[in-house]
Amino acid sequence: AEDELATLSARWVGAFIDGLILIPALIAIVFVAFSLGETGVFGENMVAAEAAGSAIGIFLGSLWYLIVNGYLLSTKGQTVGKLVAGTRIVNAETNELVPLWPLFFKRWISIQLLAAIPVIGNFVALVDVLMIFRKNRKCLHDDLAGTKVIKVS
Repeated sequence: AEDELATLSARWVGAFIDGLILIPALIAIVFVAFSLGETGVFGENMVAAEAAGSAIGIFLGSLWYLIVNGYLLSTKGQTVGKLVAGTRIVNAETNELVPLWPLFFKRWISIQLLAAIPVIGNFVALVDVLMIFRKNRKCLHDDLAGTKVIKVS
């Protein structure tokens, strides 16, 4: 059935592949952060340096995410990982594809911003992932975006 929820293992495979694909962006983020630290742009202001690093990380990571997945998300509701895993993101109520920009901002950016909050950000990221063990198999980002991940044939 086109509305059957994706299995935990399929969601894990998709997330793992998507994580591997993000590695080039992570390398760029580390390089930029290291360069900023070496230049002393922020002097001794660690709060400003950390905030700038988070902003740059979110920007570069999101840009790479869109370059790699934008077309697939807008046409099929899939990232590269979801394509390989045989899963798709759909509206939780209608099972229809969600337009790219609402999908991107509600599912991706919302969690990135929450995860960047000092102290509680790591907790939010952990809760996001662990929520998948509920009966509806939805993560926090699914709840925020009104989406679910289903199997595709």
